[in-house]
Amino acid sequence: MGKYDFRKVFIILGLLASQLVFATNKTDNSNQGTLVEVAQVQVKPFHKQITVPGTLRAHQGIVVRSELDGRITNIYFKSGDIVQAGAPLVQLYKDVIAARLQQSQAELQLAKQDYTRMTELHKTHAVSTADFDKAAAQLNVDTGKVAEYQAQLKQTLISAPFSGRLGLSAVNLGDYVKTGQNIASLQMIDPIEVEFEIPEIYLSNIAVGQDVSVTSRSYAEHAFSGKIYAIDAEVNMSNRSINTRATIPNVNSKLLPGGFVEVNIDITKKEPIVIIPQTAVLYDIGQTYVYRVINHKAVKTLVKLGDRDRANVTVLQGLQANDVVVAAGQLNIEDGAMVRF
Repeated sequence: MGKYDFRKVFIILGLLASQLVFATNKTDNSNQGTLVEVAQVQVKPFHKQITVPGTLRAHQGIVVRSELDGRITNIYFKSGDIVQAGAPLVQLYKDVIAARLQQSQAELQLAKQDYTRMTELHKTHAVSTADFDKAAAQLNVDTGKVAEYQAQLKQTLISAPFSGRLGLSAVNLGDYVKTGQNIASLQMIDPIEVEFEIPEIYLSNIAVGQDVSVTSRSYAEHAFSGKIYAIDAEVNMSNRSINTRATIPNVNSKLLPGGFVEVNIDITKKEPIVIIPQTAVLYDIGQTYVYRVINHKAVKTLVKLGDRDRANVTVLQGLQANDVVVAAGQLNIEDGAMVRF
C-alpha cells in the first residue's frame, strides 16, 4: 500500500470518529431533556383575604339645631370639643318664656280653685252642669299652657343628646337663631363604624361577629381592628354585592366619619386543600391544565381550580399530595417530553 493510501485511511477513520462523537453527544443531550423549574404540590390550609373599600361613618351622628327662635345668651362649648350626653351647648334668651310660664302657673292655680268650688256646688245642684263643665275645661286649658311653656323653657337650653365629638360651631354669642338653624355637628365616633360592600360570591364567608382589619391612608403603618355587627337582608341587584357594617374602637378619635379605608377580612379555609403556584397553570380553549413530572417526563393533566391569591391557586380536582408540577418553562415542552430540573 502506498504512502497516499495510508493517508486516505487516516482521513476516513477520522471522519468516522467525528461522526461517532457527534451521535453520542446528540443522544446524551436528548436524554437530558428540556430544563424547567418544578414545584411540589402542597396540601395545607389556604390563607386568603378579601380586601374591599369602605367608608367611615359615625355610630350616631346629627346636626344640633335650635327648636326655637331666640337670641343666644351663652355658648358652653368650643369647636371640636368631646362632650357627654346631656352636656349644655347653647342657652337662648329665656326671660320672656319664663314670665309667660309664671303667668300661666298663676292662671292654673286659679282654675284649680274654681274647679274645686264648682265641684262642691255641683254636688248640691247650686250650679248648672254647663258651668261645671266650663270650669273643668278651663282647668285643662291652663294645665296645657303650663306644660307648653315648661317645654319651651326647656328648649331654650340646647344640650347634647348623646356623647360625642362636636364639629365647627356655626353660631356666635348674641346671634339670633331661627327654628331649625344649625348649631354644630355632633358625631359619636367611639366606636366608629365602617360601611362596605362584599361581593355576593363571598356571602358564605362572612358572619356577624367576624373580625375585620381596617387600614387608612392617614395612618398607613397602623391597622385598626373591629367586628362585623350587621349584614344587609338583601343583595344589591345592580352590582351583586351586600352592604355590611363593622364597629371599630376609636378611643383616640384618629378615624373620622366620611374617611376612606380599606377593609380586610380573613376567609382562610381551615381544612387542608391542594395548592400550587399560579405560574404552573396553563389555559387552552375549554381546558385548564398543568404538566406533572413523572420519571422526568411531562404529563399533561387537566385540573379544576378554586380560590387564588397573588402567588398560589387551589386545585379542586386533578392533583394530589406529593405530585410535582412544572412551574416555569412549560412553553418549551409538550405532553410526554423529557424534562430536567
